[in-house]
Amino acid sequence: MRFLVASIDTADLPRTTIVFDAKDAIPGLPRVVDLRGMTVRYATEYVDADTLIEELIQAESAPRSLLVVSSDHRIQRAARRRRAAAMDSDRWYVDLCRRRHARQHQRQQRADKPPGPLSAAEVAYWLRQFMPETGLPETGLPETGLPETGQIDGLESAESGPGEATATPDEDAWENDAWKNDAWKNDAWKNPFPPGYGEDLLDGQ
Repeated sequence: MRFLVASIDTADLPRTTIVFDAKDAIPGLPRVVDLRGMTVRYATEYVDADTLIEELIQAESAPRSLLVVSSDHRIQRAARRRRAAAMDSDRWYVDLCRRRHARQHQRQQRADKPPGPLSAAEVAYWLRQFMPETGLPETGLPETGLPETGQIDGLESAESGPGEATATPDEDAWENDAWKNDAWKNDAWKNPFPPGYGEDLLDGQ
């Protein structure tokens, strides 16, 4: 039941009815339960759930809008007599899982998608968090520790000229002498881990 509530489209939950066999149910239990908008019915006064489902199909004022999910041929025939659609349970379950997976994938893609390009102040903030020794000002790009011209995270400076160092290399950039300047050897790019970090792994502990 929880799986169905989590998998069926929210708009379709109020239009969904689940029917259970309940001929031998304990007296006094509810016959109809609302579960987050989805209707759950227990066939306490019927021989089986199929009989109640047939009655619900017959009472439906717009049967062509129905999708009856059951692998029982008796129920499928009752649905087709009223021009309602019918589908085997296993096929419906596979389709439901596929739709659920697609929705989850879309939500994950939206969650992973960056909100947009960072402003100069945001870039400065994050560089201060990870490279406080660069003496980064409150706004703008770093004054020291990084090349003053070039491109950072794909944002190319219009002031870059031939031979000037850039912060993001292209495919062949390491062959260029521009990448051998001291900007890439200073303390801003030293090992970020404290002394002794991970030595226990080398000792086999």
